[in-house]
Amino acid sequence: MNAPFAGFVDEVERGELAPVPGAATGAQGSENAASSLAALLDGLELPLRSPALSVLFRRVTAGIADATPHLVALKAEALWRAGLLAEGDELFGRNPAADRDARLLALRARYDLALGRHDRACAAARAANARRAELAPALRAEMITAQGYCAAAAGDKPGAGLAAGLAREEGSVPAHTLAALEAVAYGQKLRPSADDRLSPLDYRLLRLTGAAVAPELAERAEPALLAALVLSPQTGPELVVAAAEAAARANAIGPARLAEAYRRPAFAADVLTQPLAAPIAPVLRRALLFQVAETERSSLRKARAVRALADEARRNGLYLPVLAMLAGPVEAMAPTQEIGWFAETAVEVLLAAGRFERAASWAAFGGIERRGAEGLSHWLALIDIADRAPAWRRGEYLAALEELALRGRFGAEALVRLATVLDALDYQVPVRLWEAAARNPQPGGYLPETGVLSELQGAARSGDRDRTVLFAIRTLGPAGPEGAHVIALADTIRALKQVGLEADARRIGFEALFAGWPRTVHN
Repeated sequence: MNAPFAGFVDEVERGELAPVPGAATGAQGSENAASSLAALLDGLELPLRSPALSVLFRRVTAGIADATPHLVALKAEALWRAGLLAEGDELFGRNPAADRDARLLALRARYDLALGRHDRACAAARAANARRAELAPALRAEMITAQGYCAAAAGDKPGAGLAAGLAREEGSVPAHTLAALEAVAYGQKLRPSADDRLSPLDYRLLRLTGAAVAPELAERAEPALLAALVLSPQTGPELVVAAAEAAARANAIGPARLAEAYRRPAFAADVLTQPLAAPIAPVLRRALLFQVAETERSSLRKARAVRALADEARRNGLYLPVLAMLAGPVEAMAPTQEIGWFAETAVEVLLAAGRFERAASWAAFGGIERRGAEGLSHWLALIDIADRAPAWRRGEYLAALEELALRGRFGAEALVRLATVLDALDYQVPVRLWEAAARNPQPGGYLPETGVLSELQGAARSGDRDRTVLFAIRTLGPAGPEGAHVIALADTIRALKQVGLEADARRIGFEALFAGWPRTVHN
């Protein structure tokens, strides 16, 4: 059996990220190769909404050599846009000479400010401002604003006002950021707009104005601010939960960090015993259900809490990260007749977390009394798709999928996607399943701009893993495998397999199918 899916079970902590095998070695370790990869990295639309693609992005970013300050800066900016503060912070830790480059000084100030290192951030901002002629206009304006924040935080309102004037002259500062700095400098009342997209610098300025900070702020926060709020022990329980959920949707944090945030609120004992009826803030409901799922000793009550939380997560765009987060509580449960109804949910949880063997045992248990199309054999087929090394003969459960397809249990788009994934992974697709899929029109979805598919195929043929990964991310688009056109999906899976990344190809196939998979509970 494979290890659990990287990225589903936990976010990658600093120092734990292994590069893609073959990345940044030999010719690819040269400055020219690294520059080419960094240019591709710079053009990605971030953050990534797919856990599988997020894992690949982190690996390839770690594998690009830190050959020049320019390359380090491109990596730092990409990690920032993805909300991966820990990885960006590690990047600066590996490059102590970054202080000699004006752009890296500015980016270091940005990271330190987000992570709450006030003194270091302000020192770096001052140093970057001393060399601001070397900075691009937008970054120069950001550093002037950061220095204004530092002045205001130190009680130097004239200094903050001077910085506000300079920032206004630069013309590259967002209007709401400039308004916040001027409010601090001149004692004006700030009226934040619900449409403003907030950075960590905006948040620091907002706090200085004394404006109320509600959980709804997470809806307007950039990924980097979401991650910063989650990492800060000073963030209040409601805001940290809201920020963690938004960060999990963007794959800026993994399930382990989400679980930590859900543990932060303190609930009274009577609330924990009646989680569905308790009068609590809506933003805390999922945190409460998770705490019950973790602490409840009764298998029946634990199962009900897990199912309720899964339903909540599905309605709120958190299904995969929450399912993966629930693997610990579910692994501790034994299949019993009392919770036979819970078997399918247990399979979903364990499959999302990459615990394939345990998922298969729950699927077998759940299918004992429910045979054929009403059993859970189709989940064994999805485990077969997701797992690089299943415990049975590859393709053994495809007949269950064929039967479900003939009974109309797959939607038209889901059926075409299923046939596409199976074919791309080199399964012998059952004839009647092929025929059923062929009767449906080809579904829409994201297709990249002209030339990207050819570049993807060329990178795969040449065995260039890093370029293959970056073109795969561009090929699948912002919504990931679930929203990609079937042509883009098939080409990506084949390309990743061709360069030896079969486990990643299977994760992508799994993500493309999981949301539309037939469920007893949901459809």
